[in-house]
Amino acid sequence: MSTIPPALPDHLLELIRHGEDYRIEYKEARKELPKNLFATVTAFANRDGGDIFLGVHATGVIVGIDATLSAKFITNFITLAHNKEEIFPSIDIVVNEYVYISDGSFVGIDKNGKTLCEQAGTYHIIHIHVPVSCAVVRHKVEFMIETEMLILI
Repeated sequence: MSTIPPALPDHLLELIRHGEDYRIEYKEARKELPKNLFATVTAFANRDGGDIFLGVHATGVIVGIDATLSAKFITNFITLAHNKEEIFPSIDIVVNEYVYISDGSFVGIDKNGKTLCEQAGTYHIIHIHVPVSCAVVRHKVEFMIETEMLILI
């Protein structure tokens, strides 16, 4: 028997509607974890921390993740986050799944001015909060700072 995730808190919806910036990142991730997820985690940890939302389009429109895959997403993410071959040193990342019920009234605008309308419905999203690290965090052999990549030799 699976439990229903809690409703998306208002303060997290406000972060989503605020738009992406150096502390907020959206990733659609409908069927799998994004390949660049840990690059974003390390960049946030090496700067000011931040919040990653899986199931959100770049425009801020909530598209959701496949609800049948959410537990697998979270388990895989946590396993990889604590694997020193993937990310080192490990950091205390907070991961939660939420449900959002959209009335379909939100309209997002991409960088080219194209609009994307959020569809009315119930969506599952995953929120990942990345704290600031007191040590430089490396992703594999690289470490990330904001959007710049420096390779260790």
